[in-house]
Amino acid sequence: MRQNDKKETILGHATAQDGAAMHQMAGLCGLDQNSVYYYLLFGKYFSKTSAVASVDGQMAGFVTGFAPPEKPDTLFIWQVGVGSDFRGQGLARQMILFLIKSPTASCKYLEATVNPSNKASQALFRSVAKHLGAEWKFEEQIFSEKDFLPAIHESERLFCIGPFGSKAQEHKAEP
Repeated sequence: MRQNDKKETILGHATAQDGAAMHQMAGLCGLDQNSVYYYLLFGKYFSKTSAVASVDGQMAGFVTGFAPPEKPDTLFIWQVGVGSDFRGQGLARQMILFLIKSPTASCKYLEATVNPSNKASQALFRSVAKHLGAEWKFEEQIFSEKDFLPAIHESERLFCIGPFGSKAQEHKAEP
């Protein structure tokens, strides 16, 4: 999709019925592809902290997230996937902001783990922080390469945004 195309983007909370499409998109996006069951569970039990975007009835992207039990005011983003035809248009940020600004949202912080070489994810989360007028920090690694053995996987660092404060609240009314 090009920016000048007049196609309607619909954002919503994920459902179990979105599970198979999220699984397929994760594979197409080159993400760590979890089982279909994982995506079904996120759509059913973490619906309010997970989002899907569709354009003209086609899934364009998804976000899976949850509120850690010990941090109920935090939205932890697990995965963000955007189809190749929809990249570079801010869709990932729109989905994350949709979750933060949802009337049922009670989060004041956002966290995600990001590989040090994943510049696109770092830019995404910095963009979210800027939009919210919130501080952010990229903390030391929380999982090393050795933690992933026997799989080969880059270390993961914690990206933290917040608190959001009133700026996120004042944007809740925006479409």
